[in-house]
Amino acid sequence: MSSVYGGHAVMSQGGVSIVDTPVQEAAGQKDSPDLAYKDFIEWGEGANREWVRYYVDHSREQIYDWLIDLGVQFSGIDSAPGNTVDRFHQPAGRGIGLVTPVYRACLERPNVRFAWNTRADSLVVNNQRVTGVRTTDMRDDTEKTFEADAVVLATGGFQSNLDLVREFWPAEFDFPKKILAGSGRHSMGTGHDMVRKIGGALVKMDYQWNYYSGLPDPQNPGSNKGLNAANMWGILVNWQGKRFANDHGWAKDVMPALLRQEQVTCWAIFDETTKKEFSVSGSDWADAEKVERLVFQNPKLVQSADTLEELARKSGLPVKGLTNTVRRYNSLIEKGVDDDFGRFGPGKTKFNNEASVKDRDAAILCNPDVSADPQEHGGRGDRPRLSGGRQEATADPGTVRGGRVDRVGVDQRQGGTRGDVPGAVRGHWPRGGPVHSSGSRLEATDRFGRRAEMCRLSRCGRRHRRFPSGVLALRKGACQGARAETRLPPVPRRVVPVPRGRSPDQPTGADGGVHEVPHGTGVVGGEVNPGEGKA
Repeated sequence: MSSVYGGHAVMSQGGVSIVDTPVQEAAGQKDSPDLAYKDFIEWGEGANREWVRYYVDHSREQIYDWLIDLGVQFSGIDSAPGNTVDRFHQPAGRGIGLVTPVYRACLERPNVRFAWNTRADSLVVNNQRVTGVRTTDMRDDTEKTFEADAVVLATGGFQSNLDLVREFWPAEFDFPKKILAGSGRHSMGTGHDMVRKIGGALVKMDYQWNYYSGLPDPQNPGSNKGLNAANMWGILVNWQGKRFANDHGWAKDVMPALLRQEQVTCWAIFDETTKKEFSVSGSDWADAEKVERLVFQNPKLVQSADTLEELARKSGLPVKGLTNTVRRYNSLIEKGVDDDFGRFGPGKTKFNNEASVKDRDAAILCNPDVSADPQEHGGRGDRPRLSGGRQEATADPGTVRGGRVDRVGVDQRQGGTRGDVPGAVRGHWPRGGPVHSSGSRLEATDRFGRRAEMCRLSRCGRRHRRFPSGVLALRKGACQGARAETRLPPVPRRVVPVPRGRSPDQPTGADGGVHEVPHGTGVVGGEVNPGEGKA
């Protein structure tokens, strides 16, 4: 449906979970297919063991080596829940840095054509076989049928279709009163509808990947559009100002705990010193100045204060509840063991004791919304001690703001198909398997598209900063893990002519459209729009 390449992936983090690579070796991470298999199976739910085995045995060659040959450069690796070593590879340039080299390679092939501004409407079935796809040109309403020996239906997500989100919401949880949509605008489940219309079966549709750190998009005020924002250095507190889960836990752990709260909302508290660790997912939010201007300087999203007491009052949190929570957390930091939620302690990554309490001039409070979203939420990173002076609070019913978060946000910015025929969106807990593009990154999933919770092990334990009088409360629901800045030598990029009027570096647009290949040579068709988003 888009006029340019890339889908939602160009706006994502672009991360990819890969096993036993030179990037890991350079960062001192000792990985192996057997170790990855063990991690994925133990952390995932209902994963297809055969498919997981194939993935861990071939991800180095079929993903890493292939991407490197195309010109993709990885700037480092992150940790992810369920992983005993860091495997989440971050491409330079985020999503666009991952997608552009792949797109350039497609342009080199004479038998691959992109049908831009094209909407896939229905599948053509002959003798119980899918032989093509009917489409409509969005510019002039011209209808066209693409036929092929084989058709691949890339359904994409459905998280922007809140009716479908509600229909397939995990039965064990109540549906939130408020929800933010963070997926792409074309993630409406149209691919799923095409499957239903020809009698196809949808599976694992309740495996939705929902985030609890949804943040109202400041660029779309008054809408239900949400972003995924996080800071691994803070703590999460509920409407009473109390911690309620492992702040570095993944959505698999935190989301259920949040949904059990009387008020489904939470805040992230951190100080000015760790403000730089705050990030908003997506290539279009890589600009720190943009985040500062639209988020931190937005009084509707963030509040600042010099003391915890003042921060609590500005954010609408109980003063006693918040101050007691921070006092308790700091005492656990001194003890070296999180007796309440296991964020750090024996068996966890050691943390740096040099972080002492220092006066800072700011602290921020962000309250995140629960986001029913397939993004990368989840706590990861070290356990920080807040050492701030002044506090800022981002009040937002999404993820990053002070104040209270009382909405659930569906972050669908991450693209990726979940499900059997596709696309069952994944749920708050990951599963294991091959690769899928989650909009904000490519992650391993099992054969049915379920995310192998192998992508974000909490780096729970390195420098915990104390929460002194000045703190930042970030209204968020997840933390971002620390990155190992492992830089590899630049990889020469092949320059390929770009069709007139289209820039291969243009990061806008949804799915590229229907891809056509001459009869007998490959795959044709595919769903364009829903291909992006993530659920």
